[in-house]
Amino acid sequence: MNEIDALTLKLLTSKKKYNAYLETIDPDKSTEINNYITSVKTNKERIKSMFETYLDDPEKQTTNELDNAIEFCLKEFLKYFETRDREDISEKNDYDEKDENEYSEEIENNISYKQSFWGKTIIKEK
Repeated sequence: MNEIDALTLKLLTSKKKYNAYLETIDPDKSTEINNYITSVKTNKERIKSMFETYLDDPEKQTTNELDNAIEFCLKEFLKYFETRDREDISEKNDYDEKDENEYSEEIENNISYKQSFWGKTIIKEK
């Protein structure tokens, strides 16, 4: 199978079906994925604790790689939440087209303010 077919298969199937497919085609890769899943499940509480530490004190330093990865992860969460907020507003308005300011005003009206985890600025929270 060429690289384009493999990428298409990976991106257009669910993780569960893709992993089942890998078991028959590439057992080594399947074993690697299963070991990863087991490792995550085994360390679930430690991972939760680490995230809670970062949420409580974003300036906490562990390693540069881990700090960068968690910062990237949190930024992706925020982008995801913003997208979901826009989708929810669009759905409420029957997907009626609005300009950018109308979305911002509606989001602002549905959000409360509290102290930021990242410093002295205010963050918005639903």
